[in-house]
Amino acid sequence: LVIAPILGGHSIDDGVAMQTVATSKTAEDTYKKVMIEMEIVSEDIAKAVVTTTSIINDETIVDEKIISGTKAEVKARVEEMKAGAISVNERIEENGSITVEEKVIK
Repeated sequence: LVIAPILGGHSIDDGVAMQTVATSKTAEDTYKKVMIEMEIVSEDIAKAVVTTTSIINDETIVDEKIISGTKAEVKARVEEMKAGAISVNERIEENGSITVEEKVIK
C-alpha cells in the first residue's frame, strides 16, 4: 500500500506561516525565594538561618545568612530580607512548638 499525494498543493509548506518571536529579559525574568529557619529560645536569644535563592539573567544565586540577637532584632532583619520575594517558606521553633508557613506572594 502506497500513500502519496495525487494532486499538487499538498506540500508541507502550503498554508504554514513562519513567525519569528523576539524575546527580551524583563523584571519578570528575575525572582527571589526565601527560606527561613528560626529558633527562638527567649525574648533575648534568637537565631535565624535565611537562605535566599535568586535567578537573575538565567543565573542562580544562593545566599545563606545566619542572624542572631534578640527576638525583635532577628524578626526585623528577617522581614527586611523577605522584601521582593515571590515565595517565602518559614519554619519557626519557639517554646517547644514548631510553626511552618509557606507564602506565595506573586
